[in-house]
This record gives sequence, structure tokens and C-alpha cells, in this order.
Amino acid sequence: MNLISIDDHPAAAGVAICLHALVQRATRESSAPDTEIETAAQALCDTWPEVETDAAVADALRQSATALGRCAGTLRPNPLWTPRPHPALIRAGRSLEDAGHLTADIHGNAEDPADGAEAPRAR
Repeated sequence: MNLISIDDHPAAAGVAICLHALVQRATRESSAPDTEIETAAQALCDTWPEVETDAAVADALRQSATALGRCAGTLRPNPLWTPRPHPALIRAGRSLEDAGHLTADIHGNAEDPADGAEAPRAR
């Protein structure tokens, strides 16, 4: 059984490391959800290049940040917003802005998951 594989196919954004579902589940079940979220958010920050030169990689990182935000949104308090916004959220927002998708950021993340209240909208 292959538990870890590396996909370096040209269609992949760079190189993708894939973990078998059993490894993912064992990891999730062995640590606290907020610790997992914080670790994944930090990994995104560490991976994200200062200057985005590959649109596919930038898109994959933004999608990862969105998925992470959805997962974190189920926790109270939300570890990505408490005690302050995690740098991964800031980086994802900047990436959306750089890519010309600021509207998606404003409208796609209109709620602050930390308290359920709507965030201010741009006017």
C-alpha cells in the first residue's frame, strides 16, 4: 500500500505530495483540531513565495487557504482569527488582491468565523 506519493506530473502545480486517507485520518485523530489548523496555516505561510511567479501554484495555495478557513470555521474559537488574524489569512488576502480577485476575498469571506458577525464590507 502506498501511503505517501509524489506527483511531479507537468499538470500538477510544481510537485504535489499526496497522503493516503489513512495517514490523514491518523494524523487528525492524534492531535487537537486547533493545533492541526495552526500547523497547516503555518505551513502555508512557509510555502507561500514572497513573489508569486507561477499562477497555478498561487491558485493552489489560495484554494488551500480557503479550504483551511472552512475547516477552521467549524471551531470555536476559530484558531485562525483568535487572538488575531493568522498571517496565512493576510497572505491569502494579498494574493487575491495581487491576482485581481479582491472582490472574491471581500464577498467570499464576509463573515468573521470567530464571532459569526459580518465583517465590514468595502464601499
